Amino acid sequence: MQHLFDAVSRLLGPVWLLAKYGYGYLMANLDFLTAEGLVLRLPRTSVAEPPRDGKLIEFLRSADLARLGGFPDPCVPYARSLLLLAAGDIEAAHRIAQESSSADGAYVHGMIHRIEDDFDNARYWFFRATGEISG
Repeated sequence: MQHLFDAVSRLLGPVWLLAKYGYGYLMANLDFLTAEGLVLRLPRTSVAEPPRDGKLIEFLRSADLARLGGFPDPCVPYARSLLLLAAGDIEAAHRIAQESSSADGAYVHGMIHRIEDDFDNARYWFFRATGEISG
């Protein structure tokens, strides 16, 4: 599970910086997106905001995240799911998370339901991931 938390912190740490400091696109581990002329608009606060980015989604569906982003092989599906979620492809992100029976997959699954404002389902998946009940 540590690999997933590392991947999540790579995504969420810069989100906090973006929100707090108002920087434009500034994500060290996702520099490969800039090289492709793509921008990841964060944070995703709902299913509709920010708007879906079709070009980014198309790229992320087949990108070699292990090579491009340095994600460890076991984390690639979860990183892809989180990136697709951030880009606005909620359905694909959900499918990837559902394919996993691991705690990592359950955690990502909870994040997806949180974005969908499905709090009861999110709580269930976070519990499956951590064994702790959240408030």
